[in-house]
Amino acid sequence: MKTKQIFILSLVGVGLYFLLKPKSKSNVSKKEGEKQNTDVSKNMNLKGNTEFYSVRLPFVTDISTKFSDYINTQSIPYKSISVNQIMDEHAKPVLDYNLEISQGDFNKLKNAVDKLNKGFTIKKITKEQAQPKVIEKIVCGVKRDTINSFQEFNESIGCLEYFVLWGYDLTSIKNVKNIENKITLNELRDIYNKAAMKDKDNSDERRAYLTNILKKTFA
Repeated sequence: MKTKQIFILSLVGVGLYFLLKPKSKSNVSKKEGEKQNTDVSKNMNLKGNTEFYSVRLPFVTDISTKFSDYINTQSIPYKSISVNQIMDEHAKPVLDYNLEISQGDFNKLKNAVDKLNKGFTIKKITKEQAQPKVIEKIVCGVKRDTINSFQEFNESIGCLEYFVLWGYDLTSIKNVKNIENKITLNELRDIYNKAAMKDKDNSDERRAYLTNILKKTFA
C-alpha cells in the first residue's frame, strides 16, 4: 500500500512540476514570433488592385509605431511600406507613413485616421513615392572645426555626430547642383556650426533663419 501511495504522489509531483515550470525563453520567443508572423500576414492580405497613400503625422518619438498599432485594430488590410522624415511646407519636421491598401478601402482608412486625429492628412501617392528613401553610406573625410569652402563642408559633414537637421540630410548637399548660386559660404558655415552644436542659439528667430537656408539649398 505504501509503495502505491508513494508512486501516486510521485506522479502528482511530476505533473505539478511540468505544470508550474516556467516556460523557456526559446518557447516563448517562438510563440511570440508566430504571433507576429500572423499579424504581418493579416496586414498583408490585400485583394485585387491596390493603391498607395501617405498619412502625415507630427514628428513625435514612436508615433509611427503607435499609429501602426492603431491601424492594426481597425480591420483594414494594409501593407506598411515606409516611414520617411521630411520637412513640410512650414519648415517643420513631419513623418510620412506610407502604406498600401486595396482599392475601395480608402474611406475605411480615412475614417480611421479622422477618428484618431482630424489633424492628420492623407495623400494618394505612387508606388515609387512610397518606397523607403535610400540612405547613402556616410563618409567622413576630414573633421574640421571651421570650413572654408563647399568642398570642405562635404568632406567634413559626415564626421559629425549629427548630420540631419530638422529633417534635412546635410550629407546630400553634395548632390545639389550649382549650390554656390543658392547659398553663400557664410550661410553654409552657419548650417555646419549648428549641426556641430557650436551654435547654441535655439531661438525661434535663429531656427527660422537656418531653416530658410535649408529651404533655399534644397529648393
